Amino acid sequence: MFLSTVCGLFFVCFSCHRIVFRDLKPENIGLDVRRGVKLYDFGIAKELKKEDLVKAPDDYNCTGYTGTRLYMAPEVCLAKPYGLKSDIYSFGVLLWELCLLKKPFKFSRERHLNWVVQRGFRPRCPAWIPEIVRTMIKECWHDDASERPSIGKLCRKFPDCIVALERRPRRESLLDRSNFLRCGSRHSLQGFLEGLHVDLEDSPAVTDAETVQVNSARFFA
Repeated sequence: MFLSTVCGLFFVCFSCHRIVFRDLKPENIGLDVRRGVKLYDFGIAKELKKEDLVKAPDDYNCTGYTGTRLYMAPEVCLAKPYGLKSDIYSFGVLLWELCLLKKPFKFSRERHLNWVVQRGFRPRCPAWIPEIVRTMIKECWHDDASERPSIGKLCRKFPDCIVALERRPRRESLLDRSNFLRCGSRHSLQGFLEGLHVDLEDSPAVTDAETVQVNSARFFA
């Protein structure tokens, strides 16, 4: 339910309106008072305009190295033209993190650039993750942005992914794990964590997630 709602939000808010979010991560996802899933912090979101198009269909002239390094697509790290598919990469990293309940990369900035961005290193997807989910993760964080699925394709696949996750053996249930998403910021997922019966005091904060501060006009001024 949580992931499918996030996927739906991306489809409605970003794909339809050509907006690249650029900072999809657990800290920017949370629940409102009615327990509805919300995306937070649109400070570096950008509307993709025709005059910024470098190469069709999805390469735009955008500011490089924008967002949070752990979830940043290779083309963004390298300051190359990018578009909506950069958010798909971030979504793939987020999906892996939600399945394993730990951070995918613990590299320094230099090692991250060398191994993840330039050499294409990705963490292993364990066999207990349903095949359809493993495939989705690997497609989302593909080095080549053109090989990543569209947001619409993700939305169509998600019902099957949710069913596959729910059919996993109880001993491997995501709800049974105790160290859920060791986030640097805890307030945004407070309600979601409480819904999973996770003790926040047992979830140590991550210190290696570097959020790049970018002077960018807010999308909603």
